[in-house]
Amino acid sequence: VKVKVELERELSALAFKRLVILRPSLILGNRTEHRMAEKISMMIMPALSAITPKRYRAVQGSAIAAAMIREAAEDLNSNLSSVVVDVPNEDIP
Repeated sequence: VKVKVELERELSALAFKRLVILRPSLILGNRTEHRMAEKISMMIMPALSAITPKRYRAVQGSAIAAAMIREAAEDLNSNLSSVVVDVPNEDIP
């Protein structure tokens, strides 16, 4: 987490016209890597979605991609210099 915070701070300091930072929680979907803890979490988290705070709910990879596309299409001339996006988890079955 410390590395992520430092990276976000450094990126913000570069003064991009617009910087979008996506912060998804556990990412659901097919993957080629096999990480046991993630695999277990991917089975448990959707079932706990109703009682899990929104910030920590598992998110489908497709929802993250949709958020990226939506943010990329935003007006680059907006007054926002940086945006942190909570990725919606509407795609979870």
